[in-house]
Amino acid sequence: MSIFKPVTVVTGASVGIGAALARVFAGNGHEVALVARREKEMVLLANELAVSCKYKPHVITADLQRSDAPARIAHELLGRGLEPAIVVNNAGFGLHGEAADLDRGEQLAMLDLNVRALTDLSLRWIDGIVKHQGGILNVASVAGFLPGPGMAVYYASKAYVLNFTKLWERDWGGYLQVNWGYHPGHVVGLRVDNVGGDLGDPEDPALDSRLRVSPVLTWFPTEFSKLRLQYNFDQGDALPRDEHSLWLQMEFLLGAHAAHKF
Repeated sequence: MSIFKPVTVVTGASVGIGAALARVFAGNGHEVALVARREKEMVLLANELAVSCKYKPHVITADLQRSDAPARIAHELLGRGLEPAIVVNNAGFGLHGEAADLDRGEQLAMLDLNVRALTDLSLRWIDGIVKHQGGILNVASVAGFLPGPGMAVYYASKAYVLNFTKLWERDWGGYLQVNWGYHPGHVVGLRVDNVGGDLGDPEDPALDSRLRVSPVLTWFPTEFSKLRLQYNFDQGDALPRDEHSLWLQMEFLLGAHAAHKF
């Protein structure tokens, strides 16, 4: 039996998404540790939650851009008899502008926070998280799914968060896709996805095995646009019956092109 009490650590918890997540966890009976640079805002939030929640949140002031911040947070938690069961990595920021024009030091500081600190805090308390059957919540962004003009380093940092976090999933899967360009500007294809969750949570139906078969018809009116029609047949253990859906996608490309710029 551990002598330390489990706690949910929320970074970037002074305002915005971090504060909202802290409210959710505290409202559901979790003992929460708020971590951010702005102490005043965290104290106000802790006092607010102390009135309506089971526990008054702990306040830890730290600048996660500093390389020693995770160790200082760990030392502070240890001194309070706390052991992270859940880690919410929400702290982060972005810079707008061409990477070549932005200050290099500021961009590296962004990576220190968005990537290095997140990785450190994700790995630092693994044994305790497993022992308490807790988890890690890394706040990414839609920016993680594609490159972003004018925010190259930020988008790259969120792509790291997305892919790093996927490694912790216990789901598995794969897909096969075959395309045939039967006529200039026209492509037909067939995609088969098969995923399984036998290593996941048996109480979570979303992790059950499932199969999707998708015939696809794509038309490229120009080199900068496409129209895709896709039919999906879904079969899965968690589905009450076979599911059918139809997708229509329109895409227009703007900006740099592989062959030239316009």
